[in-house]
Amino acid sequence: MDYAAPTLSILLPTYNGARYLPEQLNSILQQTWRDFELLVVDDGSTDSSEAILAEYAERDERVRLVPSEGNRGQKARLAELLGLARGEWIAIADQDDIWALDKTQRLVRSAGTTSLAFGRSELIDELGERLNRSLLDVLNATRRRGDRLSLLFRPQVSGHAMIVRREVLTADLFDSEAPFDWLASLMAEFSQGLVYDDKAVVFHRMHSSNSHNVNVLVRFNLLRLRPHHLRELITLVHRRRRGLRAGLQHLSTSTLIPAESRVRFQRLAQLCETAWFTRGAKLASGRLLHSILDILEPMKGSDDDWRTVVDHVTLLTHGLLHPKVLPWLRRVL
Repeated sequence: MDYAAPTLSILLPTYNGARYLPEQLNSILQQTWRDFELLVVDDGSTDSSEAILAEYAERDERVRLVPSEGNRGQKARLAELLGLARGEWIAIADQDDIWALDKTQRLVRSAGTTSLAFGRSELIDELGERLNRSLLDVLNATRRRGDRLSLLFRPQVSGHAMIVRREVLTADLFDSEAPFDWLASLMAEFSQGLVYDDKAVVFHRMHSSNSHNVNVLVRFNLLRLRPHHLRELITLVHRRRRGLRAGLQHLSTSTLIPAESRVRFQRLAQLCETAWFTRGAKLASGRLLHSILDILEPMKGSDDDWRTVVDHVTLLTHGLLHPKVLPWLRRVL
């Protein structure tokens, strides 16, 4: 039987998530926004995750269980589900979270003509108890009025807390080494914009089985720096340079981005490629800093937005060699 395409497609890949999965599925299926499809796929679990998905698919016609074999990883599974999605909007669900019952309704209604809407992500522990912190608080990335260019250096949007227009979330975002939700937020910000709802929309679980989530609670303490910390910081700088290159490459080639901005992103991508990734290339860090800022300045948002950009570009261009970098690390890490 054929059904009309829903407004929203929710993508949920699972892997050994049986412990928390029913609570998350219930929170999704009880959403006050009813016009959605829930596409689910299991990535080779050894627990009862696949059986749980099958049970819910039989119980609710909005749940579409995609047959699967083997273990391909989250990004590959999300790309697979995206290819089957029929909705104008896409949402991504983590198997161990809990959604506020009006999450999707608030985000769909607040999105308006923008390309992406995201909301507050409250942290909870293994038992579902609130930790009284949001994910943005922990990442030191609280959303501010006028944020724009700072998104290039200060990711704010988490996949589990957003809805995004289908044309923005393309399959190639899952092929990049950079986080797909960060790339989607850049594509949205520099095309039709994005909006933020500071009311909690998802309760994001931190537990020992998810090492990535646990690590977001760990911050560098400048007073306790040791040689191995400095090596980690150098690695972090190089990783952020690669991430910035990936973001600029996507922005410079997307037809969703206005032509003038695309040209600026292309110039910046070429500059960074030459300075950081071309063997034998030499460009003084001070000159590189000013060249990058000259390209970006016409696109800046608020004064706070621009100060954040200057701090991060200084870190990326000077690395750990500039005498002012260590104080800046307190703000940008």
